[in-house]
Amino acid sequence: MMYDVIVLGSGACGVNAAFPLTAAGFQVAMVDFGHTDNSYASIIPESPFWEIRESDKNQHRYFLGDHYEGISLGKIPVGAQLTPPRQYITHGVSDRLPIDSSSFFPLESLAAGGLASGWGANAYPFSKQDMAQFPLEHQQLIRHFETVAERIGVSGEYDDLLPFYGSCASLQPSLKMDKNGESILARYKKIKSNINRAGLYLGRSRQAVITQPLHGRNSNQYFDMTFWGDKDRSVYRPTYTLQELKAYENFAYHQPVLGHSFIENSDNTIEIIGYDNQGREVRMKSRCLILAAGVLGTIRIVLRSLNKYGVRVPILSNPYSYVSMLNMNVLGTMPYERNHSLAQLAAIFKPPNPGEPEIHITVHTYRSLLNFKLIKETPLPFPESMALIRRLIPALTVLAFSHEDRPANDKYCTLHHGESGDPDRLEIVYEPSRTDQLRQNRHEKMILKLFRKIGGYHFRTIRPGHAASIHYGGTLAMVSEPDELTVDISCRLYGTQSVYIADASVFPYLPAKGQTFTAMANANRVGQLIMEKLKQNAR
Repeated sequence: MMYDVIVLGSGACGVNAAFPLTAAGFQVAMVDFGHTDNSYASIIPESPFWEIRESDKNQHRYFLGDHYEGISLGKIPVGAQLTPPRQYITHGVSDRLPIDSSSFFPLESLAAGGLASGWGANAYPFSKQDMAQFPLEHQQLIRHFETVAERIGVSGEYDDLLPFYGSCASLQPSLKMDKNGESILARYKKIKSNINRAGLYLGRSRQAVITQPLHGRNSNQYFDMTFWGDKDRSVYRPTYTLQELKAYENFAYHQPVLGHSFIENSDNTIEIIGYDNQGREVRMKSRCLILAAGVLGTIRIVLRSLNKYGVRVPILSNPYSYVSMLNMNVLGTMPYERNHSLAQLAAIFKPPNPGEPEIHITVHTYRSLLNFKLIKETPLPFPESMALIRRLIPALTVLAFSHEDRPANDKYCTLHHGESGDPDRLEIVYEPSRTDQLRQNRHEKMILKLFRKIGGYHFRTIRPGHAASIHYGGTLAMVSEPDELTVDISCRLYGTQSVYIADASVFPYLPAKGQTFTAMANANRVGQLIMEKLKQNAR
């Protein structure tokens, strides 16, 4: 069958690129490997965390894992936050998508819904300032921010972060904060004039989670089980949009198929080559191809298709660190029983030097990620560690810092042929400059001093590695004058007629905010542009 459009990937960008095309009646196929969780989802109760801990006799199965895969030993790896019910997200990646690197260990997914099947649901739109050096004008994304927000559900508030996040017509009320978050925000409001003068602005996080029913999904029930399951369906997962797409007769979902390469024929049709889980070749044809296989998956497919083995391509990843902090405002108090697991607050820090980039911070509290994950990090014997952690948990706060990233000569990836029939290997070199690292460390210290005025005392900074933000981009940058291995403003790949890139690969640099929501909006824009092109060709 000849499809109008084939979309490679079912993650946050893939489903949002496919939606406008499918709704318009075009024949759309989605190619996806599509791992799902067949072990734990059905046994997790639809109950709050504290009730489960008191009463469920099977809780060890999903909290620790049937094979104790929830217990990580040694150095904390990227993706250590994935609990046993979420570990299917990265299943099979190391075998099918091998990476060679001594410094960059990214998280990838072959799951239905991609990495957003386990994301933290932070939904930040890039601002006009964030996109100041993009060839795409911020104004061109605004209506797509609105469309995606209504489709997936976004909650938040109009507070001191409004200048950085902008308005949203369909914005739902924020989640209720826990006692930790409430006390930090209350203390900030009392002294915010001084804090603002120093460059720090605090408010509620924008989150892809609903507090009011939407599209058949329930509002958040404060089960505090988001790390483990999705019983109330309040936190957005791309599989929800995938389910909506499957309801259309003109939409086809091909799974399990791992996209390998494409060929653009002389008649401008695209032939897609993939392999099923038995290694058998699968071929399909379409008039347009949208690549949304994740930044690293997409660059593999492009380099392989264009026979660009051995060619260096830029790669970006937001520098990321987190700090454990005691909130003295609530030390010794009892927490609320009903909570949510997502970020309680967010903050923006504007450095004193106007030429330096902003830093984005999220404020988290710790509860439903079990205490044993913390105990092994303390210097005390187990009994003393257990007693200490139990007392500190209600006041424990985690600040997560995200910095911007820009291209540099020592940040690149290269595709190499696999040996003896093995999969191709993606080599990644990522060596940030010492100047950038010193600047980031200096700004983090400034931010921590300001949080001390709000009542937070930090005691450890953790730098989990260059890929730890799980936000990648820049491999096929959007440029005003496209050249080899770049895209134009419509995100069409240079040298092709009908191959489009619809994930964060096209961002020429990464602002400090997580880019998932903006990438979804841009994917919707790409889908609409292709829809208009196909309609025009049909006249």
